Amino acid sequence: MRWIPAFFMSCLLLAPAPARAADPLSRTLREQYKMMKNFLVYSGDAMPEEHYSYKLTPTWRTFSEYMIHVAESNFISCSTIRIVPQPDIKLTPAMSKAELMKAVKDSFDFCDPAFLTMTDAKALTPIKSGDRTLAPAEEMVALTNSLYEHYGNVACYLRIKGVTPPSTLRTQRIMQ
Repeated sequence: MRWIPAFFMSCLLLAPAPARAADPLSRTLREQYKMMKNFLVYSGDAMPEEHYSYKLTPTWRTFSEYMIHVAESNFISCSTIRIVPQPDIKLTPAMSKAELMKAVKDSFDFCDPAFLTMTDAKALTPIKSGDRTLAPAEEMVALTNSLYEHYGNVACYLRIKGVTPPSTLRTQRIMQ
């Protein structure tokens, strides 16, 4: 362990503890959701339409299918969190980029209230979803984890097609 002069140690012990922000769980989930929302919307907007049908490998989804999956996952998860019916939408890879990105943005608009109004108390209060009982935080964590995974896949597609992913753009701005 590193030696710390007694004077500095006493200053550390006497310093007031930093105030803790209210609702750290829901705040953290909200921040992660917002970042993935921004990254995925930017990614969909940045990818040229002619590459929406591109498939990285035969077993992977097309870029369009990843965007569809993001939108559908948002609608499913956020209807559970909000305890409201899931919107009845039909998304297909044949949709234009504009139609598909409208659906993706609509899905995030549908999710926003679930994250923006959540408190830790609400996030940990069990709800009924079909025949399951779960805390909204469970679904929020599952959704944000899923969005991270999909963004990782989408970022590969962007790079292959010569588009810089938004997470890299953010890092470059921070480092400059």
